[in-house]
Amino acid sequence: MLCNIPGMSQPKDAPALATEMDKLAAKLTEMGIQFEDRQIYLTRGRQIAVYEKGRKVWDAICGPFSYGGQCGLLEVTGVIVDGTRERRGERLADRR
Repeated sequence: MLCNIPGMSQPKDAPALATEMDKLAAKLTEMGIQFEDRQIYLTRGRQIAVYEKGRKVWDAICGPFSYGGQCGLLEVTGVIVDGTRERRGERLADRR
């Protein structure tokens, strides 16, 4: 698996890789779901948060200290379907 975290060196002639966060943002936009996308400066990571009725219902983070972050994978936390809080580490944007 190719890790694509920020700051990882790539060959100069290699095309830019879409990170899992980029893929998630594109999919949410495609589905018409509003979200907040921000950089986490202290850890050099990134967070995407989804809100309903002004309340955050789930978020995904990716950074050097998140679960799976060293390989560019997503850590997702939030209220999942049945109302319980759950964390799932090491996820890809196109996986459930």
